[in-house]
Amino acid sequence: MATLKTGIWFVHRFDLHRGKYLALCQRAGDVSVTRDGVPPYDDTGMFGINIHKGGYNTTSSEGCQTIHPSQWESFIALATDQAKRFFGDKWKKTTVPYVLVEQG
Repeated sequence: MATLKTGIWFVHRFDLHRGKYLALCQRAGDVSVTRDGVPPYDDTGMFGINIHKGGYNTTSSEGCQTIHPSQWESFIALATDQAKRFFGDKWKKTTVPYVLVEQG
């Protein structure tokens, strides 16, 4: 299991998550995660830490960032619309910035 470290990530692009549906996928570079262990440890690399639809009762993921299914369609529609507005026909090849902050 892995948890994405907080920060600004410039590694996600629109692509198919597990070949099934459009999501924001780690395609443009490494990310840093904290892995479960005794003690927990940091790791950096291409792990497929995607931003995708979660489950109704669980996140349905081992390290990815997930969006509740009731919010997924509006999230991906808005993200796609904004990417097309800003980047035109290159929207699928453009890196989408993702900011992860710690609640506190």
